[in-house]
Amino acid sequence: MNSAESLSWYNKINDLWQFHGFPIRFASRSEIAEKVDYNIAKHVWRQAFRKEYPKFKGKLIFVKELTGNRYTTYEKGRYTHGAIKVWINTSKGWSDLVHDLGHCIHYYKCRCFTREKPHNANHATIEWRITKMVFENGYIDKSRKAIEEANAKSKLRKNRVHTNYTKLLKREENLLKRQKQLCSNLKRVENSLKKVSSSIKSYQKKYSEEKLTVEKIKAPERKSVKTYIHPKQKIEILQKEHDWLFVWVDDEPSYDDGMRIYVLEKSSDLYHYDQYLDSDHYFTTWKTAHEEALRLINEVNND
Repeated sequence: MNSAESLSWYNKINDLWQFHGFPIRFASRSEIAEKVDYNIAKHVWRQAFRKEYPKFKGKLIFVKELTGNRYTTYEKGRYTHGAIKVWINTSKGWSDLVHDLGHCIHYYKCRCFTREKPHNANHATIEWRITKMVFENGYIDKSRKAIEEANAKSKLRKNRVHTNYTKLLKREENLLKRQKQLCSNLKRVENSLKKVSSSIKSYQKKYSEEKLTVEKIKAPERKSVKTYIHPKQKIEILQKEHDWLFVWVDDEPSYDDGMRIYVLEKSSDLYHYDQYLDSDHYFTTWKTAHEEALRLINEVNND
């Protein structure tokens, strides 16, 4: 037997459902109840537990969606660390869904500790608050919209032409992506091939079979390096070649212009030397003296 308080709350709940055009829980077994979207139903369960049983720190595990005459059931898992497994029947309508949800919260919140009856004032007030939450948050409209969208998608899936066309478009899109990737790979391979071909040509040019043969290898030609010969040395060479060439150096420090180099022909007449040495016909650098020696040799040869 239910108490008068619990009956008054259950009557208020039934009046609220009927006011919005929904069958009450017991009548929904004979009348066609409105189906509830499974995702919206799971959301309602989570919100109700959060508001009605805030001390619950476990997890709601929704195992499977039920249909037909099967009841919404729940149990605490043995190996799930306080989580509650739930099987929701969405085909029995909103009133049954809210009623069973109220029983689940009432059981784990109160009955486990007080051993009270399942239908009492505590359960009735919980179910009343959940029913108001469903209408105030617009869960019924959200469920209807979700079911309409699911039906529309189902119709599209059943339409083979549309399904095949969608598959063809998807396949074409994938083929275009693959083509783009292959073209990119082809360009990369072509560039690599050009580099390898260039390396092969340079290798063949540098290390051909003819060049690698020992018999045909030529020693690198040495470039002739011109050695520098000082004009003084050049004059000494000219003196060895021409006995008549006489070169005398006067390096007395009293001269303002440094040393004096005299270039002339050898003679047995000493007066010839004295006369020449007393003259200003001398040179102050070995370069100019060498040039004078060459001029003198050329003059003697022409005579």
